[in-house]
Amino acid sequence: MRRLIISLILVLLIFDCKSQVFDYQYDSTGNRIESRMLMVQPLLSVNPKVFNYKHSANSGSITLKNYGQNELYWQASTTANWITNITPDKDTNNAQIVFQVIENKDTFPRNDSIIITTQSGVLNSPVTVYILQAAMPVPDKNDTVITPKDTFTAALRTSKKIVNVSYPLGVDSFYVSNSGNDTLFWTAKSKSNWLDVLVPNNGIDSGWVKVSYKENTSIDSRSGIIELTADDTRNSPYNVVFVQEGKTSSIQDIRQSIVIYPNPAEQLLSIKSDAKVNQYSILDLQGHLIAIGHNIDGTINVEQLASGQYLLKLVDEQNRLHMFTFIKK
Repeated sequence: MRRLIISLILVLLIFDCKSQVFDYQYDSTGNRIESRMLMVQPLLSVNPKVFNYKHSANSGSITLKNYGQNELYWQASTTANWITNITPDKDTNNAQIVFQVIENKDTFPRNDSIIITTQSGVLNSPVTVYILQAAMPVPDKNDTVITPKDTFTAALRTSKKIVNVSYPLGVDSFYVSNSGNDTLFWTAKSKSNWLDVLVPNNGIDSGWVKVSYKENTSIDSRSGIIELTADDTRNSPYNVVFVQEGKTSSIQDIRQSIVIYPNPAEQLLSIKSDAKVNQYSILDLQGHLIAIGHNIDGTINVEQLASGQYLLKLVDEQNRLHMFTFIKK
């Protein structure tokens, strides 16, 4: 019986070690100064996940990283003919993906996505990167820039493309309108289990869409989709992205003792603190880990981050967690 118990313990230890290993670093005297858990299984991180463009031609850059130890094989693709030249469209592990957006000459906005897929067994896969582009404005007789109605068809338009909400449960809304001349019959539905479209969930031409969202019990932020669809409409389906912040009320979030600046930051993010900060981590708005570090000397180098909004978590010497959001230029 004793041999059987020992064998079972060894099996459990071996199984646990398959998914993670620990990386230790030491100073010149042999003292351990840093330890971090490294995933053996591939862990996909993509940033940013939302691009919002004007009507003119443009380009974008997506940072793709593998935070695991095993090889990550990925592929990027889109079904939109106005998102072009995705380079590279497939590779292994870390990469910088660039793409181009063709000028929008239509009189209504459009949105689509780039999908990052991987081999099976990869954490956080697949990942959807949303691309939104505004309608083309044209001058009227008085040379005032306006966006005219489409004279041939119905076209979906919303007052918000991205809706930011806090972590407690609540309700928010956005307005749907028809920028075309034909009658627009639209329906709104949730593509995420924490979002619900309140009745009525459909309308003719224009109307408000009210959306209830559940409490986010995680300290990590999350995003979800409300999809608008309509028959005989060239820009259907049309997505509105909801971004919900992580929960902070259940932890010691005492921001008055720590200040971060400048915000937005371009190269260095400075930290002014009454207590020593032992560890930091940077996450994207999906809650995916982007960077981690220890023994902060007062600044964090963010120069290599892609432009966008991030969540910063700081742990002080009393093991208290402080959370901030910052923007990388």
